[in-house]
Amino acid sequence: MSIIRNIRESIDTRLDHLDARAEALEAQLEGTRDEALKRVEQQKENLVTALSRMEQKVSGSVAKKSADLHAAFDHLRVQLTLGKAETTDLLKEQEIKIRDAVQTVEERLEHAEEGLEDNLAKQASAFVGIANKLRAEFEAAELQFALFQGEHREDVEAGKDALRGALNNLRDKLKNAGHEVGERLGDFENEFGAGLAHIRKAFLELGKRD
Repeated sequence: MSIIRNIRESIDTRLDHLDARAEALEAQLEGTRDEALKRVEQQKENLVTALSRMEQKVSGSVAKKSADLHAAFDHLRVQLTLGKAETTDLLKEQEIKIRDAVQTVEERLEHAEEGLEDNLAKQASAFVGIANKLRAEFEAAELQFALFQGEHREDVEAGKDALRGALNNLRDKLKNAGHEVGERLGDFENEFGAGLAHIRKAFLELGKRD
């Protein structure tokens, strides 16, 4: 299995991603829209740094053979430096473009892997971890934007309570799973994602009320 795929599919990486999602959502419970965007922008900057460090670890031989790989690096860097997205639609559009660009980088790395330096795994792991944190911040910011479309305070408080409930439920299940967490991790990821999607949909509907 390739370095990237090993990292992506490892239990530690998947648990870290769930933790990042929970941490980002908790921050949004008390934050403002500007603060949500600042958290997204900070992780974008972090990913640019991780991308540059990983790129430096690519050997000269691969650099010569794989123009596609470096084109993927450049494309992701461009997507990460386009600036803030101030609306829900633009935020989602930017998240999709960055996610697709990250995926392209990882796919090109897999194809070029035989010519890569032995210590790329450390840099690739950092890259994947920060990419996951950025996805978590996008997810939390989108949910926060939807939450605060509610015109009444009780709407906002109900949304916060729903988020806290989803987070507490996730933590309880992870804690109680113990040594079986690896076997049940897929179920936890799916259930948590479905719960967040339900909350987001409910508050988008609130924002459309007359």
